[in-house]
Amino acid sequence: MTVQYSTAGVERRSSLSETSKRKCSCACCCCSLIFICVLIFLFRAQIYEIFYDDQLYPECAAKDCSFQARIPGPKLFSTRGQLDVPGGNVFEVKQDYEKDLVIKIAELANFSYEMDPEKSEKWNLDLYNSSFSVQSKHLKIHEMRVFDKSSTDFETYRSVGIIAKTNTRIGQVCIISIRGTETFDDWVVNFNAAEISDGLKALHKNHYYRPFYKKHLLIKQLILDSTHSCDHYVFTGHSQGAAVATISAIELQEQLKNRNNCLFCKKSTVNLVVFASPRPGDDRIAEEAKELDHVFLIENKGDIVPTVPPMIAGFTHIVKTSKFEKPANGSYYLQKNEKWDDAADQLDLGVWNDRLKTWLGSHLEHSMGDGYLRILRQIFYEQDKKNSGRNLVKRANVVESRIRGRGLKSE
Repeated sequence: MTVQYSTAGVERRSSLSETSKRKCSCACCCCSLIFICVLIFLFRAQIYEIFYDDQLYPECAAKDCSFQARIPGPKLFSTRGQLDVPGGNVFEVKQDYEKDLVIKIAELANFSYEMDPEKSEKWNLDLYNSSFSVQSKHLKIHEMRVFDKSSTDFETYRSVGIIAKTNTRIGQVCIISIRGTETFDDWVVNFNAAEISDGLKALHKNHYYRPFYKKHLLIKQLILDSTHSCDHYVFTGHSQGAAVATISAIELQEQLKNRNNCLFCKKSTVNLVVFASPRPGDDRIAEEAKELDHVFLIENKGDIVPTVPPMIAGFTHIVKTSKFEKPANGSYYLQKNEKWDDAADQLDLGVWNDRLKTWLGSHLEHSMGDGYLRILRQIFYEQDKKNSGRNLVKRANVVESRIRGRGLKSE
């Protein structure tokens, strides 16, 4: 007698097992694809730069593309910058000589990270002129003072930077550049933890963020003693250094402007051009900043540093900052930060994507050299010159069409 076993149950279980495997495989593939898409979305800027190096290292990175324009005077800048923004929502630097000047200031803000305070001032000056002075060479730096001041009470308080001098047709211009966050001690200062052994200190000191104000005090007298020959002053810096530069400009403006006590002597101008500045103080300093001659605050959209210390603690910028924007066509421009932009940014996923990249190590969002200086070069020397050329061609075509319409011959 032959016993026959039914294989239907076995085949059914095998079929279910194969179906489950296929479903698991599909689910794994979908999850992997989603994960890859998320990574590409988060790091799309870096991926783009890998394949398009010309965006990261443009033509003007290695040669002088400046306009070589002379400063007409009597002041250093033709307008008061963001203290007196014209109509519209885009803040523009229109004058060629101002573009050259802002780029030179940005180079010196970047050089404050590259200089060596342990070397001589001549060594640092030669290093700057030979390796870091690429644009606006007609604004030659002929003298450089290096400073490195530390607090005797708390070693974490340390102010490092340079005072660079250049001669122009309207007098000597002194550019005071203060270095930003670079060491662990700088981070301790950023979080107001330097004096933690004495108990938690108040955030505010004379209406400023306490750590930034105390860093200003370290170099206050040095700036006054080193700039007697100056006719115009520019305070600059990046990141933490931008906040300290802002405080120094506000605190010293009255003394610097009134150095010439004679009745017919022209007053010096005090100007502020800073990059990626944290909020330096409360609303009162914004009122005091209105006495400055020119203010230009720049930030990269997505850079998290300009959003601290928080507004909820009473801190603010002295003006609405100009942000780097990059539309789909790849051309940067400076967008004025409107009243509700800070609040809107909190709901903008693109902004938080940029901030996340900053925290994950993307130095391009916050870096002075590869970030802010590079983008300014692109705006002022590449895009503007190209657009200017297009406008000239367009204007010439319009004129020629009018000539032909009148029956005249064009030469």
